[in-house]
This record gives sequence, C-alpha cells and structure tokens, in this order.
Amino acid sequence: MKSSRFVFIIAFAFITIFSKSQNSVLSEGDWYKLAVEQTGVYQIAYNDLLNYGIDPTQINPKQIQLFGNGNGLLPELNSAFRYNDLQENAIFVYGEDDGVFDQGDFILFYGEGPTEWTLNEETGRFEHQVNYYSDKTYYFLTIGSEDGKRIENAAEPIGNPNQLISMSNEYYSHENETYNLIKSGKIWYGEKFDEVNTIGFDLSLDGLIAEEPVFLKSSFAARCFQNSNMEITIDGTLLSNVILTSVNPTSTKFAQKKTDTASFVLSAPQFNLDFTFYSKFRRLSGMA
Repeated sequence: MKSSRFVFIIAFAFITIFSKSQNSVLSEGDWYKLAVEQTGVYQIAYNDLLNYGIDPTQINPKQIQLFGNGNGLLPELNSAFRYNDLQENAIFVYGEDDGVFDQGDFILFYGEGPTEWTLNEETGRFEHQVNYYSDKTYYFLTIGSEDGKRIENAAEPIGNPNQLISMSNEYYSHENETYNLIKSGKIWYGEKFDEVNTIGFDLSLDGLIAEEPVFLKSSFAARCFQNSNMEITIDGTLLSNVILTSVNPTSTKFAQKKTDTASFVLSAPQFNLDFTFYSKFRRLSGMA
C-alpha cells in the first residue's frame, strides 16, 4: 500500500506541471523571437516589423506585446523560484495614440544580455556570471488581442535633491568558454598559454574618470609539475605576479586554480593589458 501511494503522488505532481505548461502564452497567436546579446535599450522600427513579416498598417500598436524572463541561468535547485511561463514586459511605443503604426513610429524595450552582474556584498564589488548554455537572451513579440503593458510615467520628485550623482560603475568581462581541461563539468577556460606565453589585450574604457581606481579580477588554471607564475602588466608596468602552485603528477587533481584581484589607476581610457606565463616545465595553462 505504501508503494502505491508514493506512485500516485508522483503521477499527480507530473500531471499538474504538465497541465500548466499547456497554458503557455505561446500556445496562441503569432510570435516573433528576438535575440539580445548585450544589456541595453533596443528599438524596433517600422521596417523591422516588415522584416519580421508584420504589416504595420494592419495592426493596432496599442496591442503590441513583448514577453521575456530576463537574463541569467535558471536556478539549479528545484526548490528555487522560477516563472512557470513567459512574463509580459513593459515597453514604450511611440505614436500609438492614433491607433496606427506609421512610418517614424517605433518600439523601445529594455533587453538584458545573457551575462548576469550581481553585487558581492562582502567585497563591495560587482561580479559576473556567464550563461553556460546560451550566448543570447530571447524575447518574444506578438500582436495580442488586448492592450499591451506599457512603461508608466514616473512622478517627478518634489523638493531639492539631497544627493548629486556624477559617476557610475562600468563593467567589462572577457571570458571565452573554449577549453574544458578534463572534458567534464561546468568550468571552462579561454586563452591557452602553450606555444605562446604572452597574450595581450588592447582595451578602452569609454567614459573613464581619470585617477579613479579600476579593479581587475583574473582567474587561471595551470598544470605544471613545478611552481609557475603569471605576470600581469598594464602598459608594460608590472601590476601583479601570480604564483601558480604545482600539481603532483600522481595526484587526482589535474590542475591548480588561482584567482587574482588587483586595482590600478589610468590617466587615459586606452591601455594595454598583458598576461605572461613563466614555467620551467610548461604543460597546460588557461585563463578564464
């Protein structure tokens, strides 16, 4: 009897989930899938709708709807919250008040790229998480049967400001998921230091405020049977010397991981960032 009850509970849970999935907003109407690679405000113009196969003269712009669940990885825990279906996003449609989508009318929406940035409250710095499974985030456009969700006008604050903000944080990440050292798991690395032991980047931080600190976080993995090191230089000046400890060839550990954090100041937004790997017995190394 206990076994029968257990099977019944599992079957009931499966039927409940399955029935919810049949009510997806995608089950009715025509839908257009839009890919976003970077976070920002995106515009859909008259000719864009034509390219999608939509005749702008035949739609009510007030019924344009956009759906999507934002960026980042889905939670790995089954107990964590997640949306059961696509959520409608608030958008701005210029020129919709006359009920016609004319030449010069357009749609604006805020799209999030696949990489997610969050604040580490312990360090006070922002950290990124790439999406292991997609290089794009997707949004879905449709012409619904009712008015779509719109960005509302915010009430203008009253009184005098008590804080003036003249600068903001800017983020940049370089993480090519190219090499998986043991061909298993989620940890991948980018540039490989093998035949070439120096890899450089010509970077430009637009809007940089001179003399404000720039924070750099680098991650490495090295398979060497003696200690090795990675030198990080900014415009030829040594910033950090990272010691990469050796791997015992008889150990089950394939490579040693190391993360380095450093800060520096720049007088100009353009600079050269170089990584140079030194090892007497070089086997395999990579940089995330």
